[in-house]
Amino acid sequence: MLGRNRELALLSAVRSEDAEDFLLFTGPRQIGKTSLLEAGAADLGAKLIRLRRSESQWPYSGLSVIALSLGGPAQESIEKQLALVRAERPHPLHLADEFAGQLRANAAPLTLFVDDIDLLDSDSAAVLEHLVPRLPGTGLRIAASATHIARSSVFAGFRQHPLRALSREESVEVAATASPDGTTREALMLLAVASDGRPGLIVSARLNQRERDGVDPIRIPLRIPNAVAPEAASHAARDSDDLLGLIALAPFSSRTALSSSSWAQQDALEDLIEHGIVDVSDDRVHIADPVERAALHAAMDARQRREVHALGKELHNERSSGIALWHGSFLDGGENLELDLLGFAEASARAGEVATAVEFAERALALRSMLPGRGDLLSLLAEALFFQGEFSLARRYLGFGRSLQHSPAGELRAARVSMLCTFAIDHVVADSAGAALVQTHRASAPEACSILLITLARLHLERWDVQPLELTLRRTVELQLVDSLAYRLLATIAAASDGEAPVLAGGEPEQQLSGAIHDRSPLPAEDAFLLCRILILDERYVEARRILDDLTAAGPLPLLLRESALALLTMLELRLGNLEKLRQALTLWTTLELPEPAPDAPRRYLIAAAAAMLEQSPSTRVNELIDRAREQCDQDDNSTLRPHVAVLAGSRALIEGRYDDAIRELRLAKRSQASFRRNPSILRADAELIESLWLAGRHDEAGEELRRLEAASREHPSTWATAAAARSAAVCAPTDALAALAFDVAGALVPDGITHTHEHARVLAARRRRLEEPPPTAPPDAAWAAQPAPQRKGASALISQLDTRELELAQLVWSGHRNREIAGILFVSQRTVELRLTRIYRKLGVDSRARLVALMSLLV
Repeated sequence: MLGRNRELALLSAVRSEDAEDFLLFTGPRQIGKTSLLEAGAADLGAKLIRLRRSESQWPYSGLSVIALSLGGPAQESIEKQLALVRAERPHPLHLADEFAGQLRANAAPLTLFVDDIDLLDSDSAAVLEHLVPRLPGTGLRIAASATHIARSSVFAGFRQHPLRALSREESVEVAATASPDGTTREALMLLAVASDGRPGLIVSARLNQRERDGVDPIRIPLRIPNAVAPEAASHAARDSDDLLGLIALAPFSSRTALSSSSWAQQDALEDLIEHGIVDVSDDRVHIADPVERAALHAAMDARQRREVHALGKELHNERSSGIALWHGSFLDGGENLELDLLGFAEASARAGEVATAVEFAERALALRSMLPGRGDLLSLLAEALFFQGEFSLARRYLGFGRSLQHSPAGELRAARVSMLCTFAIDHVVADSAGAALVQTHRASAPEACSILLITLARLHLERWDVQPLELTLRRTVELQLVDSLAYRLLATIAAASDGEAPVLAGGEPEQQLSGAIHDRSPLPAEDAFLLCRILILDERYVEARRILDDLTAAGPLPLLLRESALALLTMLELRLGNLEKLRQALTLWTTLELPEPAPDAPRRYLIAAAAAMLEQSPSTRVNELIDRAREQCDQDDNSTLRPHVAVLAGSRALIEGRYDDAIRELRLAKRSQASFRRNPSILRADAELIESLWLAGRHDEAGEELRRLEAASREHPSTWATAAAARSAAVCAPTDALAALAFDVAGALVPDGITHTHEHARVLAARRRRLEEPPPTAPPDAAWAAQPAPQRKGASALISQLDTRELELAQLVWSGHRNREIAGILFVSQRTVELRLTRIYRKLGVDSRARLVALMSLLV
């Protein structure tokens, strides 16, 4: 039941709650409704009823099946009533009262799961409509599934829970479970895309061995044994001739083209749209359900499909060249048909239409024409898919092009995309392979060699690895391949990050960038990101944010570049210290879904750093995020980021009053790289180290570190360095009176407002600690876990006061979700979440979210 934990919990709640209930799961075919009820019935001991279409033709046949499942006296009574009503035909309300009375007399709790309740005959459905409000006291709890509930249906007013499609990650996991061992990840990923998150379709699809091995292309729509077209589709399309089949044979069709032949055709199309069988977006129409599309495709023989393809080509010739090309590929074809299909696939991928791109690409590969230029087009397609976050699909098409002839530029492009995919998945930069290719093709393709080297430099920057970045840039200079703005941007970042040169110190780099900064000259997204990094290092946050805003306003970015933009925005707000904007940026970033999420060390660090800034009190969740970032640094062998993570750990130790731990972590961070000692603004460890030393009673060492910080801040002036030095000077003041005055000065340097909110909070926190206020407690859960066993048992008794919904909400709070996120998960308003939380606090006798988390932690 991958991705169905919430639904299983709802089924469990229906059975366990005090009040009788009726819950309806809705969703298209193959979404997993039957499997969900089967799993729930097996786990909970409920009775499962499977309704069939044939039973809907007979009055009260559905109630007969339900009565049979009840068994005992209730079954006998209901069957007697049904024998009478078939002749008398009383009002459904009267029958509902009779049945409710029989169930109350039975007085035995019973849970029924009814699959495909929308197949219930109309008489039984009418009785059930009146029975559900009368369930209290009957002991009967019902959970059911339905494919489609019309607005006029008797079930339309009942509590419904739509089953969502599986995520890409969940779909791949289902495909891996259902497929034989050895199926390539690329083939599994394609199954996930083609199935649109329908677990039933994934399990039913049939691939041959060569398709599973990634040797042959995969046909879309997928092959499903015994596929049957839905009755609704047949009914809606009875006057549409080949219209439904025509739409089913292509990834999409032109609405204008389909409507152009006759009024009857136009009416038939509107009918299909009205029934929800066909979806429409702008001028494009396609079968809404991939299962129905597969069934419609399978219902036609080869001759019928060929005739429909001929009609499709004729209709689309002047209105949609891509679909005309698609239909033509099943007919006589053309001289460059495969290349044209691949070209359309690449354009679709760049537009973010991944499913369309994959279908065109698989069709092109099925033609096996082996035309010159095929390899270059496959590498372009792979590049477009990579920037949509489709790393496995990009690798798939690179694999198909590996044995083909490439131009030198095409070979370098394919190698570049392959290195990008390797980095995205494994977080490794393939320096040696890149250097060998550049050496080979330096003379024949200098521009492509320069792009490859710049790509390698960008990847090192992604890891925050300054030394390999400098080495790559040095090699670029040696080969005289430096004629690009990207090189100058990267060189500026390298110099600033190493602490050897001020950022944008004037001269050529500043002149090169002035147009982009001040005149808003358009920049490629990746270069704009580099420019933003420079401006962030230079504390020019407003200009950096403006560039990101302009980049977003220019048009939709590919998914991976959008993720990079949000990560950069989070970094900007983190450096700036505006807590509210940081919270917004972090939410946007972390809720963006990527097809193949593979968080690397920098992303783990940024998430941990943002959480630490937003939660300044002791927090186990923040400490866990820091530990994850540290583990990811070890997995990625990222030595550059380890000091930054150590600073986070040291800062948290300071907040928690563990001064010796803080000193150890912060000194470890400062010893890691000399560049951090030159420019204190890079690592930002000095102020916390000085305060930890002072509070630990090591005043001489604190004074020595303060002198170093003041000297470094004069050599590398910045707003942060000035503020940190002032805060540290206040901490080291010889008397409390002088410290209070110095803290006033430090606070004035970073006023609490639009900017520097976090730095101002740090000044206030340092002031409280310095002026001998009580030290903070350990993280809440640790404090509670230290309590004796009887108190822990008391916590368990408190938790037991919560009902199922309150417990679910409390568990989400314990997991670290905020109210807005919880509202989305539970499908309620944020105000409802707040009211329920207030009720939970009152029941448990706690006064804060932290205390609630502590209490829940005892049970975990």
